[in-house]
Formats: sequence, C-alpha cells, structure tokens
Amino acid sequence: MKILFISFEDSFEKNILSYLNEFSSTTIKHHRCLSSNDLNFDGIILGPGPGHVDEYCDVFEFVKLASVSGIALVGICLGHQILLKVLFNASIVKSLKPVHGRRLRLSGEGGDLVQRYNSWTCIDLLPDSGAMTYDENGELAIFESAKLLTFQFHPESVGTNCPTQYFKKIHSFIVHNIKDELESKRTLQS
Repeated sequence: MKILFISFEDSFEKNILSYLNEFSSTTIKHHRCLSSNDLNFDGIILGPGPGHVDEYCDVFEFVKLASVSGIALVGICLGHQILLKVLFNASIVKSLKPVHGRRLRLSGEGGDLVQRYNSWTCIDLLPDSGAMTYDENGELAIFESAKLLTFQFHPESVGTNCPTQYFKKIHSFIVHNIKDELESKRTLQS
C-alpha cells in the first residue's frame, strides 16, 4: 500500500508519520510541490498545519483531481478543513470554543477523549454528505464518506486516549477503498 502524506509543516507530522509507517510505505510531499503526477497512490493524507484553509488554496485543485481519480482521502486537522471545504463546500468559521492542546470527549465512538489544537470549525455540511461524529462542544470531529475520512483532532497526540484505534481506522479505510477500486475495475473488464 502506497500513501502520500501532504505536509503543511506542522510540528506533529513526525508523530503521524511514525504511526503511518507501521502499516504502509509513506511518501512525504510539501503542499506547494504537488502535481498530477502525485495521483499514483492508494491513499492521500492531508496533514495538520497552522493557519486558515484559505492560506492553502494552492492545494485545492489537487484535492479536486485526487477526488475525481477515486483515491481514498484522509484529512487531519487542517487537512480535515481543506477536504470538507473543497469537496463539500463547508464553511470554515471561528470556533465558538477554540481549543488548543485540550482533550475533548467525542459523542459516540465510545466517548473517546481526543486532543484538539484548533480555532476553526467546519459547518454547513448537508446531513446526507456522510457520517458525522461531534465533540462535546457540538463541533464536527470525524467525517466519513465513501472515499473520505477526516479528523478535526490529532489522533497521534498523547492527549488522544486511543491513537492506535484511529490509525487502524485510517489503514482499514484505505485498504477497503483499494479493494473497492480493484472490484470496480474487474467488473468493468468483464
């Protein structure tokens, strides 16, 4: 399995990469260096980073290309916001309760504690866009649809009480999409 990790120069990305490398061959690419040649991966993960999504509009076209190519997309924190803005036209607004380095409980998911580092939140997603899990502040924490899995929190952080569970979820999500893609190709060839 080949994964492309898109770097936004966040201090947490090495921790994320250590988890990813447990189950995959991971290539790291800086967000300003992306091209259509980077669409030959089984999954693409947009990492966390500083600032607002609009500061990274150079990535938007690449995200659209990856989406129509059928590649499994995963977003963490800033990556979550970019994917939901570009693919679902979500609005990215100031959080009513900005959280920097604090643990929050998730609704559902067994009430897991997760670590957030953000001032922004995604709103205005249509209810039928995908499965949504919220945190105790009522803000979107996890989004999942057929080809998209995003986390507003940091699954790799020491403040997340079950990081391995979330990285297994990323792995399973990408593997499932690879199998779906292979099955789809077999059906077309028949």
